[in-house]
Amino acid sequence: MPKWYTMFEDNADGFSMMRVSFALVVLTVMINWSWVNFNKKEITAFPDNAVALITALAGAKVVQRFGEKDTTDTTTKS
Repeated sequence: MPKWYTMFEDNADGFSMMRVSFALVVLTVMINWSWVNFNKKEITAFPDNAVALITALAGAKVVQRFGEKDTTDTTTKS
């Protein structure tokens, strides 16, 4: 497997849908923004709603990660 592939894996060696969706949204926004800038032949401001969407996805990932505390740890100190 290529190394870039591992950034989309979760702890169970499956795909993390949050990471995949975040990457797809960022890629789509960047391609569309670049295309608009290319056609206008000037640098336009980055759309506020795109910044809000990317921030919301990143924040959701932080909340999800915080909620994934490992509750299966059964080791006890003797």
